[in-house]
Amino acid sequence: MKLCLQFILVALVCVTASSLAAQQEIDVQRNAVSIASGGVSNVGNSTGKAMFTVTYTILNTGSSNLTITSVTGSSPSNLIYLTNPPASGIVPAMSQTTFTVDLTPQGDGAFGMTLTIANDDADEGTYTILIRGDTGTKKKKDSKCSTSTDDGTNWLFVGGALSAILVSTRLRRRKVTA
Repeated sequence: MKLCLQFILVALVCVTASSLAAQQEIDVQRNAVSIASGGVSNVGNSTGKAMFTVTYTILNTGSSNLTITSVTGSSPSNLIYLTNPPASGIVPAMSQTTFTVDLTPQGDGAFGMTLTIANDDADEGTYTILIRGDTGTKKKKDSKCSTSTDDGTNWLFVGGALSAILVSTRLRRRKVTA
């Protein structure tokens, strides 16, 4: 019994000591919303293929300085990007810093990349975020096409239906006269 109590006491002291040790804790946000490591940052629809800038905030919610080693991008899809790392690589305890990423979509449709923040957080030393978006470019309708529905009527469908009625009426007349 005495040995068991000593073991419990030692375990309790170890847990308490480790929780009191100074630690860094990274939290990355966009528009005041946290993005988990491995999560997605949807930057929405851009208008056309013009460059736009997205700002991210790195918070250190820990009790010691957080060191940011690098902010890099990789695996671009339909996108040219430029990462602009924080001015300082040190984020003091209970403090924050910002950095930006310039994004330039290269074509219509979806675009994306992987953002990696290397740091000295004990359990999130490599923090990754998938940046996703869309140019939002819509294809123009061909107003001269016979299947256009801009006026609410699909003339091709109406013509096909009238032809089917005409054929079935003629077939019925033939059966009646025969």
